[in-house]
Amino acid sequence: MSEPGMPHMPEDPELQLNDADRLELGSIDVLAILAQCRKVEFLRKRAREQCLTAEKLEDLRSKSGQPFVEDDEKKTFRDYRTAATQEDEYEVAYLCRFMYIEELGLTEGSGCGWVKGEPLGKPYDDMGPLCGSKGYRQYCKICGDKIGETQLVVW
Repeated sequence: MSEPGMPHMPEDPELQLNDADRLELGSIDVLAILAQCRKVEFLRKRAREQCLTAEKLEDLRSKSGQPFVEDDEKKTFRDYRTAATQEDEYEVAYLCRFMYIEELGLTEGSGCGWVKGEPLGKPYDDMGPLCGSKGYRQYCKICGDKIGETQLVVW
């Protein structure tokens, strides 16, 4: 089985591919990856134009025009950065960046920036007979990048 986001290679042993076939299949995979990158950049651009995202938190404004303030304390079930407004209309935002951005040497353009609203949460279950974990993974609602993970069970 392929990794998420990775090109799929046929697993059927009866399907015979020669070197030229594998080369052509590889070029198709590259085109698919490039198309996905263009799609993400398009969505990020539209979100920025509609003021749903901002590179810096101070540039992001709530519906009422109030500024967002980053949560200083680490929340129990969040390992991604969040912010909220302090006024009557409580709104939240999160930071979309690849995890461990400094360790990867990634800077500008490596995420959507600050995004209004809650990220998408999806449950996962990677439990096996000897080890694994299960919990929730959080993904950016604009680009789909993983921004956090909450492990509820670790074995």
